[in-house]
Amino acid sequence: MSAASDPGRILYLGPSAENSAKILGQLRAFGFEVLAVSSSHSAREALSGSATVDFVVADMDAGENEVRDIVFHMKNTPAMEEIPIIALLNAESVDAVTELFDLGCDEFLRKPADSALLKDKLSVLLWSPRRATPRVGCRFSARIISGRTADPGEIVQISEGGAALLLPKRRPEERVLTVRFALPEEGEEEISLAAAVIHVREEEGQFLHGVRFVTPGSETLRKIRRFVQKTLL
Repeated sequence: MSAASDPGRILYLGPSAENSAKILGQLRAFGFEVLAVSSSHSAREALSGSATVDFVVADMDAGENEVRDIVFHMKNTPAMEEIPIIALLNAESVDAVTELFDLGCDEFLRKPADSALLKDKLSVLLWSPRRATPRVGCRFSARIISGRTADPGEIVQISEGGAALLLPKRRPEERVLTVRFALPEEGEEEISLAAAVIHVREEEGQFLHGVRFVTPGSETLRKIRRFVQKTLL
């Protein structure tokens, strides 16, 4: 991230400034510095320059080929592959979700973008562990087990490798937690996982924990993968 007091810097790939005014206004209102470009060529130049970028927001109104090109380029360039990418979908681009998912796009949001949902997705991506597997925003309850006690929490993002976990109390970094939750698509069957705390950030009176799952079983991975894929579509 750019600095401790800076929410972050975003590279926005979209149509002309006139047609991007609303989304650019939203991003800047959140406190982000925004670098706006209108082609994948310009996006590549910006990413290879000296400015540090925390996210890329790729608007499909820039053209599907432009978005495919920058996603493919970033996920196949070691220095860029961990930068999260959010694709903004228009009505004509919904069918492109599967291809962009396969290329490595991290999140999707349909236009017109809901301001609160967009801010939530950006916040979760910024403070979650970087990983190669796709991440999706979500909201469902979790329990943190310690001996005979269970503290409540909420999972706000999940991937095969880890999650973003909101808790009322801060847990130490490098601590391994026992997390139990039921995926919405899997009925009442509860999953129990060991999760190592990677980093923590205070947010609106709670603490957002980026956690990495520790040796999850193949069946658990299959369930999480299926949930992620369904949520992306």
